[in-house]
Amino acid sequence: MPALPRCPRPFTALRCTDLAGRGPWAPRQPDEVVDAMWLVECPSFWDQGLIRPLVVEGGKVVLMCDSCAAVWHTPADIEEFEHVEPCEPDWSIGAGAHVRPGTFRWAEPADVSSAGWGSLTWRELP
Repeated sequence: MPALPRCPRPFTALRCTDLAGRGPWAPRQPDEVVDAMWLVECPSFWDQGLIRPLVVEGGKVVLMCDSCAAVWHTPADIEEFEHVEPCEPDWSIGAGAHVRPGTFRWAEPADVSSAGWGSLTWRELP
């Protein structure tokens, strides 16, 4: 695979769920209900992931493909494929934000609404 400009090594697809599984991040308790949602399918020609909202450290809501881990800062960026491909060791997505393993969580409906994206058509995960 070709090397990405900011990555010190060749990029390998890393599922977003893999990122969430690393580090000290504590998963939710089994009795907690979380509305798992997604917006659209990843527009990447090499991927079939779902773009899901997540909350990064500091409370910012971004969108991330749950398969290739590409990140979009706004829904409008998806059409233009204006994305960031975070990589180790800093997992930076710009503007002082990152998706470092163990520091983010999947967004809930209240998070999406507070980001101003509540009027978009969100789908539930099966």
